[in-house]
Amino acid sequence: NGGIYMDADFMVNKPLEEVFEKLDAGWDVVAYIDPDGPKGPSGECPNSAAFTSNFIAARPKNGFSEAWWSNVKLKMTRLCDRGAFSMELVCCHEAYTSGTEKRPCHIPWAHLEWLKNPAQDADLKEIKADPTQKRSPRAKVTPGVDVSASEEADIRKRVADGQRPVMQIPPETKMYCYKDKDGMAAHLNGEVYWQPWDKENRRTDLKWPASKDYDMRFDCAEVDGDLDCRKGNWGNDRRVIKNFFNRVSYHLFFSTKKPSVRSVDDVLNGHWLISDMYQRTLSSSPAPAPSRDASDAEDFDFSP
Repeated sequence: NGGIYMDADFMVNKPLEEVFEKLDAGWDVVAYIDPDGPKGPSGECPNSAAFTSNFIAARPKNGFSEAWWSNVKLKMTRLCDRGAFSMELVCCHEAYTSGTEKRPCHIPWAHLEWLKNPAQDADLKEIKADPTQKRSPRAKVTPGVDVSASEEADIRKRVADGQRPVMQIPPETKMYCYKDKDGMAAHLNGEVYWQPWDKENRRTDLKWPASKDYDMRFDCAEVDGDLDCRKGNWGNDRRVIKNFFNRVSYHLFFSTKKPSVRSVDDVLNGHWLISDMYQRTLSSSPAPAPSRDASDAEDFDFSP
């Protein structure tokens, strides 16, 4: 049907018209590449392995979505061979078990997500024992059953069908990727958003008292829309995150840090960098960004 998907821990910074304009221009899929992926200007995705599935917009009836969904359904509904429930693979229905399968279905981490690139099908790799078995209800063995010759033939046919190669993405599929300074993961894993932030001076608040709710490893300042950091979670070397404040959307990675707040006001009025970013996004006339020329120096002034 087409449409747009993004994880719940995204912040949209600008209208999404430019995403839909790309679909209207003929791109079948619009996604983005993480900071550790291929560099260069945004444009055609180098391959479907490069982009993340955290944000995807797509045209109706596109070949990519059809292939991915077909492959997911194949893995979820297939009949796996005897003993497959004890292995690290997608298996919800094991052959030769009596009655309806009652054991919980185990989906190894990312095995279905990886199918966005058929070459990454986990079944093509060495399949190892499921490490969750010792603490999972799946460890309970379901008694096997005796089958007739005709039933045996049908089971072997179904098992073989479940092991068939996955559908490939049609070569004519056009896939656009935001990347590098336009990517939607401005900072991999998102720790940067939780630094204490002086929104008036647009820089890290180095005087803010240390707290578990704040990441105190950063010393950054906004300059010409970039985030110029003297240090960060990577260490004490300087890094400049280009176009940090002017991206379409941001993946905040709440799985790595999620301070407890009680209301929307707590978020908007917090002392985090992300609080300032939310306020700007919701403001009709945000203040202009500090200019690098205004510092009268090559480097931003990081003095307290």
